[in-house]
This record gives sequence, structure tokens and C-alpha cells, in this order.
Amino acid sequence: MNNLCAYGVVSHNSASAMNAEIESNFCSRENIHFKNISDGVNYVYSRVKTKISVSLN
Repeated sequence: MNNLCAYGVVSHNSASAMNAEIESNFCSRENIHFKNISDGVNYVYSRVKTKISVSLN
């Protein structure tokens, strides 16, 4: 998947949080779990912005 720059998981219960922690073990980034939507969106936005900046140079 060359088009996927970043993703994050915002959980609302402990089961979802546990699933996100397990998924983190298979990602190149160690933290994909966020407790609120604004933190998740900010993380994904900054990763995509960095990826676009690098690919344009």
C-alpha cells in the first residue's frame, strides 16, 4: 500500500483500546491509539503533511 500515509485509532471503550494496542505491534509507528479525536486527527494530519512534503522534494 503506497498510498496509506498514516492512520490512528480513537477508542471509546477498553476493548477497542486493547485492539489498537495489538494493532500497534504490526505498525511501523509504535503509537496509533488516541484517547480523543483531536489528538488522532492532529497525528494523522502531521504524518500526511510530512509525507507529502518529502515526496514533493
